[in-house]
Amino acid sequence: MGLPHDLERSLDDVRPSWARKTRSWKRTWRQRVSCRMRCSRSNIRWSIVRMLLVYRLAFALLAADFERNDVSRINRRYTRLEMRLTPPKALAVRLAEGQPVIPDVMAASTPARFRGQPKLDSTRCPDGCAVCVGVCPTGAISTNPLTIDLGSCVFCPLCVEACPEGAITYTNDHRMASTSRQGLLLRDVGEVTPEACSEEIYKVFGHSLKLRSVSAGGCNGCELELNALANVNFDMGRFGIEFVASPRHADGIVLSGTTTRNMEHALSAAYGAVPAPKLVILFGACAISGGIFQGSNELARTYLQQLNIDLYIPGCPPHPLTFLYALLTYLRSPQNRSKPGGLEHSWI
Repeated sequence: MGLPHDLERSLDDVRPSWARKTRSWKRTWRQRVSCRMRCSRSNIRWSIVRMLLVYRLAFALLAADFERNDVSRINRRYTRLEMRLTPPKALAVRLAEGQPVIPDVMAASTPARFRGQPKLDSTRCPDGCAVCVGVCPTGAISTNPLTIDLGSCVFCPLCVEACPEGAITYTNDHRMASTSRQGLLLRDVGEVTPEACSEEIYKVFGHSLKLRSVSAGGCNGCELELNALANVNFDMGRFGIEFVASPRHADGIVLSGTTTRNMEHALSAAYGAVPAPKLVILFGACAISGGIFQGSNELARTYLQQLNIDLYIPGCPPHPLTFLYALLTYLRSPQNRSKPGGLEHSWI
């Protein structure tokens, strides 16, 4: 509770000069903060206001120098003004970024240069031609009919470059996932879309899902994409989905990497520590099939055959939007079961 105004004014007369200056400085500081808060709600707006004030003052001083016809001062001031005319680097970068948040991840699209789901045209494939089969490093392509196993595909452009008839092309569609291994077989007709989870799984994990990421011998490509899910662009936490540090706090595991022999025990321990019921998600070509390392003696993929895999997400590495599309489509509400990829916004 402050003192009456008259009493404060009388105390100012007996206070020493340094105390009155300190009190005045505090009052000025409060006014500056209050003015800054009133001018803008963000640092960017305040930077713009401050920059405009500096330019206005500089032009006013420059005009005064022109009236006095002081050539040397005009040259010095003009040089300083020319240096200040470039906007602050942080402000320029922030304005160039635009809106970083993706408001609707289900309707978002990737750039045209992104190699997403392949598009097949078996009518262009001549009989007896198997050029694309020979150049595929993972054996993901088969003919009669023309089929690509997205679980083994590493999305390299070798098949597209080798096909003389252009039967295989890449699109920028990132939406591809499946709840079964056979669902990743892509033909010229059909979609690679995961089925909806059961109502029991939706009741348990439909509103909150905690996942533990397990890298079992990866190159860190898939792990970087999983880390990007927590940034401001994708913001996976707004959907109630988060990564946790301990498998004992998780509802499932997201496996990336080839599952080497050295990581077999660690994967088994992490899976055993997750309380039931639990989900298992394979993220990336290496986790699904071994990728370019399939057939190596250093892999221990027999353990995965004992697990019940709930979701397969192909890619090398998969895009963060692919992960969000797969998981949100898999966990869609019972009211949206008839809409592939439907999303219940009420639980965001």
